[in-house]
Amino acid sequence: QLLHYAACMLCALTFLHSRNVVFRDLKPENVLVTDPEIDHSPYGHAKLADFGLARSVGADTRRKPRQELPDRCPPSAHLTSRPVSAVATRALEGPPSREGSPPTPSLPSRATSTQQRRITTAAGTPAFMPLEAFDVATEAPNSRSLFQMVSSWDWYAFGWTLFILLQGEQGNRRIHTSGRVVLLPPADDLKAIAVARAKSNYRAAGPGAALQSQVLDLVAGLVVESSADRLTANQLRAAPVLAEALETADAMIAASNEKKLQSSRDGCLQTLFCCRLGRSNQDLE
Repeated sequence: QLLHYAACMLCALTFLHSRNVVFRDLKPENVLVTDPEIDHSPYGHAKLADFGLARSVGADTRRKPRQELPDRCPPSAHLTSRPVSAVATRALEGPPSREGSPPTPSLPSRATSTQQRRITTAAGTPAFMPLEAFDVATEAPNSRSLFQMVSSWDWYAFGWTLFILLQGEQGNRRIHTSGRVVLLPPADDLKAIAVARAKSNYRAAGPGAALQSQVLDLVAGLVVESSADRLTANQLRAAPVLAEALETADAMIAASNEKKLQSSRDGCLQTLFCCRLGRSNQDLE
């Protein structure tokens, strides 16, 4: 079940990135599962939700300078109706533990249409973001490098989402907010320890936990702090542990696309038939 959901999320992120769109707020709360009976699937399908922070990174996109970011969260941010929003999570967690780097509120960016569009890289839910997202020294020489850097942060969040789905409360943080209980990854100084401990526990469990160990190997490659060392989409698709689930997901997507294409063709034929029928009636008149 976890592998199927992982394949669905992988396909969704890959599709967005192929369109130069970064999601920027992947976490378990923003992954919805469809009804298995409606989809005729044993587990249903995982789909991404809440595209409020998603942005297109084009040739004219630049990183928004640090001084353009607000110094603190607005008072209304703590009254947001979202259970764990980009702002509310920061209020719960406090600033990221990057020495010498001032805290940056995790607020949605608004691209300007003056000389160049700009994107705030420190946007999202801080617990699912690498520290380099808050590092003022982290820069990209061009828009392509900027896209590669920011899109890799989606894979970082994907890693922690997998970790939470696999581990549940074990090794993660349970937080009460807005009348709900949510799970967040471990604190920054405990993240590496939590992954290593989980891998050790599954390896000690023997062959029965082989799949879990392989998933944790992927997690370990995704949650590294440097985007240059992080696993890429191609490396994830080549992972043996996801091979069967990806094959099923790809077939599902192909069937869905074919169904949409056929529906579009039927609509075009129906429109053409109506046009021809209308012309015939006019000729008769």
